[in-house]
Amino acid sequence: MEQKTQIIRGKRINDQLAELIMERSTVNKLDQNTDGFLPVSAKRQHATQPISITQMKMLPYVGTKTLSVDALAHSPNTKDPKYRSPQDKAFTDYNTKIIFNQVEFEPESTETNVTFVGKDGNEYNMIPIELAKNTVRVNCNCLDFYWRFKSYNAKDQSLAGRAPPPYKPVSNRGPSNIKRVPGLCKHLLQTIEALKQSGIIT
Repeated sequence: MEQKTQIIRGKRINDQLAELIMERSTVNKLDQNTDGFLPVSAKRQHATQPISITQMKMLPYVGTKTLSVDALAHSPNTKDPKYRSPQDKAFTDYNTKIIFNQVEFEPESTETNVTFVGKDGNEYNMIPIELAKNTVRVNCNCLDFYWRFKSYNAKDQSLAGRAPPPYKPVSNRGPSNIKRVPGLCKHLLQTIEALKQSGIIT
């Protein structure tokens, strides 16, 4: 009787975890929110080109079917007095994090999967991640993500890391995220582009 009770409890916990995962957004959903963001800004989708991803570390968790990606985004600091063009040496580095859920790992390399070396030095094989299917958690230490999206990503279960403290307005300015939607900054968008080029995501 005790064993049956434990099985039922275990199933209930797994069902609850599955429901939480399904509440999270996919990259495509976050991208759509960002594209339709109000007030409109040209500093996200249309400002990713000067950004370069200079470092990327991937750590798979095969048992929980997740892939954690930590990247370094080398971004021109347009507010720096030295900045005149992307060739100028006025840059800031930002740390991005993306955790993909429901990742399918495989024991051997095949024509349909992709092979990569993880942060732990081991080789892994996985089915490429689908941006419209796999749910994600994301984070970036830039101010755009912090002020525009972070708290809403937390409510959406699509934030990697701790939620920020409750927002307290310090002026009469309107909200920075009128639609109150989760989204992506330009550094996360460029990290996703780098992962596309590597074949990790499709």
